[in-house]
Amino acid sequence: MLLFVCITGLIAHVIRCERLIKIKTAQLSKAHKKHTKVLHQAEEANSRLESLQKMGAVGLMSGMLAHEIRQPIASIQLYGRGIQRIIDGGVGAIKANAEDIQNAVYLIDQQCSKINAIVEKVRSYSKSKSSRNQVLNLKTVVQESILNFRTSRKNQVDIRLKGPSSILVSGDKLELELVLVNLLRNSLEAQNTDSILPIDISISTEKGLALITISDQAKAMSQEEIWKIEKPLNSSKAKGLGLGLPIVKSIIEAHGGKITFRPNIPKGLIVEIQIPCLGEEGEE
Repeated sequence: MLLFVCITGLIAHVIRCERLIKIKTAQLSKAHKKHTKVLHQAEEANSRLESLQKMGAVGLMSGMLAHEIRQPIASIQLYGRGIQRIIDGGVGAIKANAEDIQNAVYLIDQQCSKINAIVEKVRSYSKSKSSRNQVLNLKTVVQESILNFRTSRKNQVDIRLKGPSSILVSGDKLELELVLVNLLRNSLEAQNTDSILPIDISISTEKGLALITISDQAKAMSQEEIWKIEKPLNSSKAKGLGLGLPIVKSIIEAHGGKITFRPNIPKGLIVEIQIPCLGEEGEE
């Protein structure tokens, strides 16, 4: 009887083990199929994500081209209308203002060259050949950016610049000009007043970094509002695309730097740009 019980128990154990093995095999097979499906879904998701990233890059470049090309086009329009007003005055007005016409034509040619440079810059982005190793005098870059910005505005602007006469940085001149013109445009457009409020720009160095600080006296902004305008495709302007600040941020980061925004007390905004500094000479 004992032997019979042992044999019966052994048979039952073997049957139970076979049943458990079949169950585990089925579970493993199911898990393997599920894992394979998840991997396939992940590959499809990555493929979609890559496609979206490519589309986003194309959209960003298109937005950058449209966004940045408007400034020189506005300048060309302004000079063209000025020339047209002189022409409407007749031959006498043309002769009397010959020097102004010549100067306007020269400035139009300059703005056309800038449009061409912007187009070439976008093309270089698409080929991943952007060069940011030019040695630049930051003071000169800022001064030229201010001049380009002023020529594109119909109304007067009050921009005050202070800092050393020479701070050397490594970068791309056109990209840095685009950054500064964008920030100046944002500061000016944020002024909801008929009076001309000053925009202050200071350049300095600190711990191996070149600092550009832009402060305005426009409307008061909370930290939450500042966080909001930093997000892509989120503009505080009624017809804005929200491309300006993301473009600015990407350019500064590509130069090995960073950009920060903080409220200007009691009102306005302070923007600080930090990029690596190569050296400093003289004070002004």
